[in-house]
This record gives sequence, C-alpha cells and structure tokens, in this order.
Amino acid sequence: MTDTLGTTATTARTTRLVVLGGGVGGLTATRKLDQLFGNRPNVEITLVSRDNFFQLSPLLFEACSGVLELRHCAQPVRPTLDHARFVEATVDSVDVDRRVVHVAAPGRDYEIPYDHLVVALGATTNMSIIPGSELARTFKTAADALLLRNHLIERFERADVETDPRRRGQLLTIVVIGGGLVGVELLGELTAFAEDILRYYPRIRRDEMRFHLFEVSDRLLAESTPALGEYATRVLTARGAELHTSTPVKAIEPGLVRVGDKAIEADTIVLAAGIVPSGAVARIPVERDKRGRIVTEATAQSVSHPNVWAIGDCAAIPGPDGKPYPALAQHALREARAGGGATYDFKSVDPTWAYSLGVGFGIPILSVDLAVLFGPTGGLNPSNADREALGGAASVRLHF
Repeated sequence: MTDTLGTTATTARTTRLVVLGGGVGGLTATRKLDQLFGNRPNVEITLVSRDNFFQLSPLLFEACSGVLELRHCAQPVRPTLDHARFVEATVDSVDVDRRVVHVAAPGRDYEIPYDHLVVALGATTNMSIIPGSELARTFKTAADALLLRNHLIERFERADVETDPRRRGQLLTIVVIGGGLVGVELLGELTAFAEDILRYYPRIRRDEMRFHLFEVSDRLLAESTPALGEYATRVLTARGAELHTSTPVKAIEPGLVRVGDKAIEADTIVLAAGIVPSGAVARIPVERDKRGRIVTEATAQSVSHPNVWAIGDCAAIPGPDGKPYPALAQHALREARAGGGATYDFKSVDPTWAYSLGVGFGIPILSVDLAVLFGPTGGLNPSNADREALGGAASVRLHF
C-alpha cells in the first residue's frame, strides 16, 4: 500500500521543498531552509532520512578506540528542526516527471511530492575497485565502529592463547587499504588503541603487532597538502606502521591481502579505498558523471532537471577551476548553507581538512564551521615546525 505524505496539489499554492538524506549536507540544508522559510504558511519543508539521528562521522574513529562513547557520535534529528517535517524512511526512487519521491518504511510505502528536491544522500564505500572487497570491513557507520572494536578485542583474546606462530601473526596483523583521510585516521587510531590495551595482554609483545597501510598513489593524503601527508607519514611510521605507497592491492581473500606477487595474512582487513554515491542516487534519472555523481551547475542545480539540486558526496559541483569540489564535510556544510530560496550561490571554498592520528594528537580544522575534538592532547604533540606546516596551533572547538 502506498500513501501520500505532504500537500498533493499545487493549486494549494504551497511550495514543497524535500531534502533527501540526513547527513552533514542534508541536515544543514534542511535547517537553513527551515530558518529562511519554515514560518511561512505557503512553504512545506520535509527531510527524509533512513535514520532519525545525525551521525557525526569524524568521531567514529575515537568511538572505535574507546576514547568516546558511541552515543556521543549521534544526535537526534527532530530537536534540530523548528518547522520542517521529518520522515524516517529509505529512499527507493524518484519520479522526476511526476515530481514524486518514493520512500519505504517498515510495513508501508509512501509517495512524497515536491516542487524542489535537494539530494544529499551521500556515498558508500566503493566495493568495485578490488576483487573480494566484500570480504573486508568498512568504516562508515557507528555499527562499523562497534563491530571493528569487538573484532579487534577478540583477535587479542585468540592471540593470547594461540601457540602456532603463523596463526598468531595473522591474528595480530591489521591491514588498512586506502591512504586517504579515512584510512590514515583509522590506522592512527588503531595503533593507539593497540598500544593502550596491550597492558591487559602481558603475553603479547608490542613488536608482534603488524600494521600495514596500502595506498595506490605516491603519498598519503593525496587530497591534502604535501606537508600534511608528510606529517602523517612521520607519526604513523613512529608508531610502527608499515606504509606502502604506489602499491595497489590486487585482491582480498579470506584472511589475506594480495599485493603484487606477495600475500599478507591478516585477520583484520579494512577497506577505505574511495567512495561512490549511494545506490539511491543511481536510481534518480538525472544526468550523472562517470563516477555516478549528479552533475550540477555551480549553483548546485542539476544540469538536466532545474528543480533538482544536489550537494555533498553525491554531487559533482564545479569550483572556480571547473573541477568538482572534493567529498569533504566542510564542502557539504558550505554547499548546504550557501543559498536561500530556490537557488544556491557558491563561493570559492578554501579546502581545509581535519582528522586525528589517534588519541595522542588531534589535528584542528582551520576556518571551518564544524570542528571536532579528536581526543586529549598529549603524547605525540606537533613541533613548532609541524604547527606552521599545518597552518597554525592545535586548537579545537565543537559546535553545531
């Protein structure tokens, strides 16, 4: 059975604004629209998301290591909205001719009509690059963080009583595939996590732990500045991680990773080698680029359907140089807040990044509205030269 949510007839002179996705871009866009038009009786704003909470993804790394509680990574959506309606449902498809969104909730399907549609459905881990990717763990949700933490602790338990050296080595080997922001931050957090809990396992030596990171490009953090990549390399190397740049992974098999003519046995394999727009985006019949992102004007307006807008990881929004903005939360925030009414007007965005290298040191976001505290300072603190290379002193702030 399919029901209709919202105003069905345009004769009611109601402008229906529907936002798909409750992530950084979607929730920020909804709040901005709510602020601008929420108190107008002729404007109807609806946010559709599969979850009724907002996930602060940068905190998942610390939740995995136990520095933060998982509940600190999520905040309920409804208290953040004043007038906009929230619908917890999964987006199935969009009929751009009828201007209707088809969504599904437990036991019932719905149609949500719109006049303007903002697509902010994000992206998922790209499982098509490396054969056997389905055998690796991903790191996108709070569930991923919890499962990885439990998995790692269980590996320590098994290694503590394992007598076969080869199997023991496999249990204590961690492989992260992808040297971008997620892969680097995750590896940094895992090295700190292992260092912290080893005191509870006196039969396991620190030098038995093996950390491998594989990156296809010639340096870490290729999307960032060389100075930041070099700093990450120094910190991770100091923690004993083996960093393999210009090294594509050929295949993932149960319990091992194939690289060239070598096979690295590991019980923990995490895939962070790029993203693709979510499956729901692929079912929206608008123009997309070769990576599946919705192609837009600089205003975030679809080049093929003027009443469809796209922001965040699922959108290819050209910057001043003609290249799409990278898939970073800072851009999603600014894209969502950039406009008012039925149009968005983008300014040049100065790309800055933030991620942590474990509990020892949190690298700050500079000149960005959303900044996150990545654990207590101490341990590995940056030198003055490092601070200058990174663009300033380590200062952190958290607000919404």
